[in-house]
Amino acid sequence: MSSPNPEPSPNRRTNGASVTYRYRVTAEPEVSVLSRVLELFVIRDALPSRVTSEVVEGHEPVQEIEVDVGGLEDRMARHLSVRIQQFPAVHTVSMRQRQKFDRCSRFNI
Repeated sequence: MSSPNPEPSPNRRTNGASVTYRYRVTAEPEVSVLSRVLELFVIRDALPSRVTSEVVEGHEPVQEIEVDVGGLEDRMARHLSVRIQQFPAVHTVSMRQRQKFDRCSRFNI
C-alpha cells in the first residue's frame, strides 16, 4: 500500500527550489528601526538568512535595510510587508520572491 503524495507547501517549488523573500526597506536613520523590522520575523519564528543595514549619507540620510527570509507562506510575506510600511520612520518597503535551489536537487536529470 502506497501513501498519497503530500501537497507541496506554498513556499516550496516542485523542482527542488524554495522561495526566499527579500525585503528592502528605506527609513529614517533611527536606532530602533532595524530591531522593529526584525521583531516582526521573530514573532513569527522566521529566521532571516541574510540581514544588511546601511546608513546612506546624502542631502537627507536614510537607512537601507535588506532582509532575506524563507519559510513564509505568500500571504504572510505580503502581510509582513504591509506591517513594516506602517512603522512611522519607514519611507518605502519592497518585497520580491527569490528562488533558492536545494543542493541535492540542482543537478537532477
